[in-house]
Amino acid sequence: MIFYNDMNDDLNIFDSEFFDTQKNQDPLLEIAVAIVERGYRGLVVHTKHLASGKYFFGINFREDTPEGKIFSRIKADFHRGRAIPNSRVVLKKIKTDYSRKITL
Repeated sequence: MIFYNDMNDDLNIFDSEFFDTQKNQDPLLEIAVAIVERGYRGLVVHTKHLASGKYFFGINFREDTPEGKIFSRIKADFHRGRAIPNSRVVLKKIKTDYSRKITL
């Protein structure tokens, strides 16, 4: 079992066997890491080394931020089997959304 508090202070509980049924989420993780590396604070990546030797990655975001809103849409598209943009396109969109927010 994995327990952790996310950035919204919600308690998340997962059975580690649940992850064996999940599809490869590396494309989402790549985008999330790029957002975090760029310094945007509306998204965090939690990591935990499991006893099995695998790693748990939990991605949490705030939908009241441009990066959280954009990531939420990308995540939904990914889980629906739709194509998702690469991290460069996502970062450009976030930057554009912040620019619009400042000029309003």
